Amino acid sequence: MRFGILGRLQVHDDRGLELPVPAARQRVLLATLLLRPNQVVPVGQLAEAIWDGAEPPGSRATVRSYTQRLRTALGSDGRARIITRDPGYLIRTDDGELDYRCAQTLATRCEAALGRSQWEQARADAVSALALWRDTPLVDVDSRLLQDSWHRRLEDLRLRITERRIEAELHLGLAESLLPELADIVQRHPLREQPLGLLMSALARAGRRAEALSAYLDARAALVGASGIEPGPVLRALHQQILSDEYPTVPPAPCATPAEPDGPTLTNRCQLPADTRRFTGRTAEVRILVEVEVEVEVEVEVEVEVAGALSAETGAATVSVIGGMGGIGKTALAVHAAHRLRPSYPDRQLFLDLHGHDPEAAPLTAHDALDRVLRLLDVAPTRIPGDAGERAALYRARLDGTRTLIVLDNAVSAAQVRPLLPGTSGCLVLVTSRRRLTGLDEAHWVSLDTLSEAEALDLLDKVAGPGRFDPGDPDAAELVALCGFLPLAVRIVAARLRYHRALRIADLVAQLRDEGTRLGRLRDEDRDLAAVFASSYAALPEAEQRLFRLLGLVPGADFDVHAAAAVSGADRGTADRLLESLLDHNLLLQHDSGRYRFHDLVRIHARTLGDRDRDCDSDLESAKEYAAARDRLINHYVRASTAADRFFVRHTRPAAGTSEDRSDLGSGSGSGVGLRLGDRAEAQSWLRAERANLIAAARAWPAQTVRITCALSAFLQEEGPWDAVVSLHEDAIRTAGECGDHLGEASMRWELGRVHNMTSDHQAATV
Repeated sequence: MRFGILGRLQVHDDRGLELPVPAARQRVLLATLLLRPNQVVPVGQLAEAIWDGAEPPGSRATVRSYTQRLRTALGSDGRARIITRDPGYLIRTDDGELDYRCAQTLATRCEAALGRSQWEQARADAVSALALWRDTPLVDVDSRLLQDSWHRRLEDLRLRITERRIEAELHLGLAESLLPELADIVQRHPLREQPLGLLMSALARAGRRAEALSAYLDARAALVGASGIEPGPVLRALHQQILSDEYPTVPPAPCATPAEPDGPTLTNRCQLPADTRRFTGRTAEVRILVEVEVEVEVEVEVEVEVAGALSAETGAATVSVIGGMGGIGKTALAVHAAHRLRPSYPDRQLFLDLHGHDPEAAPLTAHDALDRVLRLLDVAPTRIPGDAGERAALYRARLDGTRTLIVLDNAVSAAQVRPLLPGTSGCLVLVTSRRRLTGLDEAHWVSLDTLSEAEALDLLDKVAGPGRFDPGDPDAAELVALCGFLPLAVRIVAARLRYHRALRIADLVAQLRDEGTRLGRLRDEDRDLAAVFASSYAALPEAEQRLFRLLGLVPGADFDVHAAAAVSGADRGTADRLLESLLDHNLLLQHDSGRYRFHDLVRIHARTLGDRDRDCDSDLESAKEYAAARDRLINHYVRASTAADRFFVRHTRPAAGTSEDRSDLGSGSGSGVGLRLGDRAEAQSWLRAERANLIAAARAWPAQTVRITCALSAFLQEEGPWDAVVSLHEDAIRTAGECGDHLGEASMRWELGRVHNMTSDHQAATV
């Protein structure tokens, strides 16, 4: 089908036959939908246009009736074009079907041809665009509201295309023939600088230099008298050329700036990066961000769910924040979702990198970010205000009434994002950040976790290329596990497989098993996982940086606030605040209430920073600090586990450890930093939570193996697991023997005997 608004409202079917829409209010309804094709126009806005702002009672029901009649008027081909979608209706048009959209496309091609000095092509595109105007736009649409808001915009579009056509024709040597037309345009638009510059250039090229100078002086007087401003730099430079008797240049067209914030634009509407063809997983997250498509009959009223979207009744733009650690795939998800959402936001799709964690650039200030996004919205640099508040106001005005999608990538704070949020509904903002932007109260939060094993293997297969490995190969599963199921890490190793055909999965696994060199191997020409982590670390305040490094000393997989307080030497309140800050920066994970852990690769980075500090010969203070932190952590684990052990009844055994070792343990109700165990239930709960960490600590610190094993023995004999109990006691016996701790060795042998007896009793009971 073809639709026309650049003159009398027209609809033609696929055979070229015109479909009349005789009813005046149906024409207003159709025109209102066509002026915003492929986007939902709320019923209230349709009613406002139909009755020029004076809607009668029951107008919403009447709009539905008019819509049904309009569908009937458009026939079988056009019937399905008008779609019911909460909170209103949309009309679906394809490329090349709507005349004013075709004019915009041709104008964009014309501008591109001018930029390549293809004058004939530029002229042809402009002539084709201008031929689409049949008369005054919307001439037979009886709506003062539509006429007032759209007539000037469409005529401004027509005038700017005319200026580009004249620019091309001046380059083609047609100056003399253009003079009458240019004089008429300047007379009708005395404050418009572009046609004046074209007239001055045409007069000078036609040998009428004095008239060109006179035209400038007349225009300058008009500008100063009307607005108190001098002509712009392009006109002044052209005037100087003519004064110097130089051959005048043709003034280039300025950035296409619509007359109204939501008016037509001549430049490319989509600034999104290309979507990746190998996007993998994230099904639930994409569903949250993207409108759920529901196929319905056009007569049936439906509500289309937009998961996570804010109500249109709030009058605010919808904002979704995609958060997660560096390398988790936030930008890939945002760009993928944005491309899926493009049809719902046809006015413009913008992308702005805020450089929140860019090692080579400081984060954009709100002032600079507004400058960049206003340029993306075709505001000429000379028209961008210097004041940040005025820039924000202009930005909101440009977006008012539009359906615009904005992707703000790599944000560092809510304060950086807030000035970039549109002021009214109709727009969607997708923000990515490594921080939890808790200051954006109305935002919907989408938190990214690592990929599942199946998703990681799928991504590895897609990037590595077909046939590079067997998906059932256990080495492949180990490889993605060594990558921490992190998308960036998986992509890096997959790219190595893709471009190094002799490389095997087993080779990569062997390389990555060494924690000391793993991060160094997860980089390629322009991607470096260690650099990603380093940029997140660099954004931390100094106190958080210190705790991040010291937490690398924790031998187990997770820890609580008491362990964090012990290793940092801080009180519990300070440790709790610092842990919350690390959570905000997505450098810690909270997998259970009160318990924290690193992602495996982030833990390696923390330990690498600590090793680097301790190995630095010139910084003995750092080495002392780490030794003191380790001693505090050891003391916390030993004291707390020994205090917990006193709640478990056992047979008398040879005492392990000296009186000095046990003198600082206090009563059974006290323990480590701020930790109080009041009864057996609390002790049991703490030991269950810390079991794996205490076993890891016993093996990581040989000097404490006997003490920690003694403290755990009774608890482990009650709860197991049996293989871990036996293994731990055997390690303690061996360590005590190597250290010459005969009392400790005897104690551990006695406990191991009890374990073997209990194991035998358990097996007999089972039989």
